[in-house]
Amino acid sequence: MVELTDTRELAFEFEELVRDILEFYFEVVQSGNSFGRDFQADFFIVTKGGTNAVVEVKAYRSFLAPSSSVRNAVGKLKQNLEDHHDFAILVTNSRVTSPLKGYYASEQNVLFYDFDTLKFLASAKANLAERLDNLTQKLFSYRNDPIPEPKSVKNIQLIHSEHIMRPKPPWGGQVYDGNFGATICKKIKSLEPGRANATKFEALCVEALKYVFKDHLTKWKTQRQTVEHLHRYDLISRVASDHDFWNSLISDYRGRYIIFEFKNYTQEISQQEIYSTEKYLLPIAMRSTAIIISRKGMNKNALRVCAGALREAGKLILGINEEQLCRMLHDEDNGRDPTETIYEVLDELLETIER
Repeated sequence: MVELTDTRELAFEFEELVRDILEFYFEVVQSGNSFGRDFQADFFIVTKGGTNAVVEVKAYRSFLAPSSSVRNAVGKLKQNLEDHHDFAILVTNSRVTSPLKGYYASEQNVLFYDFDTLKFLASAKANLAERLDNLTQKLFSYRNDPIPEPKSVKNIQLIHSEHIMRPKPPWGGQVYDGNFGATICKKIKSLEPGRANATKFEALCVEALKYVFKDHLTKWKTQRQTVEHLHRYDLISRVASDHDFWNSLISDYRGRYIIFEFKNYTQEISQQEIYSTEKYLLPIAMRSTAIIISRKGMNKNALRVCAGALREAGKLILGINEEQLCRMLHDEDNGRDPTETIYEVLDELLETIER
């Protein structure tokens, strides 16, 4: 079994590995933050043959890169292109889909080095290839299926010079600006906790979830009732995703439908709220997973009840506090995978649960 490691530690390890791989092909001339206070690339500029590139590195926990996160990462990356930067490179451990690559192929100054490209680049040196293989196993620890073999790569395009007509975007719906999540976070933080603002808090949370999980969850329904009108959920949605994490909820926890509850409480939520939520969950109906979003998170008794519900009935209840929700919103803005926060909450539960 792969040891579960903190996502941010893995991201740092991946950045270090990418730097070592690219130094085999480029000259790394500077860390990104030295190029100005507004520079947002992860850590460096590379040059080759007089051509400069700004590099952004994103480590994802799903084999297929989350499309919305990639789009936002490219958006942020392009904002950092200046006159002395000829092109930009987005590097990720995941596989970027062909339609997404095809759309950005018309961008003469944007290149993708994804799973397949990195495998090719790292193969030039045994130590780099081994490090990449080991890190890939850690990053995809929630994947149930074997990690696919890399696609054949015959050459790497270092400078994108051919002009291609811009195709229509391969995705539908609204395209958000780079600060949409930060705006929602600001609204949530400015909202006073308490019963009087419960409806406003719920509306903001729904907006936040639809932003960060728009590529993974569908058929959103608020205030949904069961057939006999015994229970009413704040929000329910259906998993429709290629993401390893969301698919693991289906296969491991019978969680095809995800229930969300919103608690605008002034204090941490208690075990009573967990007992109430647990009643909604029914594994036989593939409705065994709930995520409770609150201002302060759960107290110790609530966490104990969550562990008991999983241990005794296979019902998965996770808690997200205000700070974690805002982190997810900022992650989506900046092209990181907001699901990583859910990974960490689930890891904490699984690593500490008792018999």
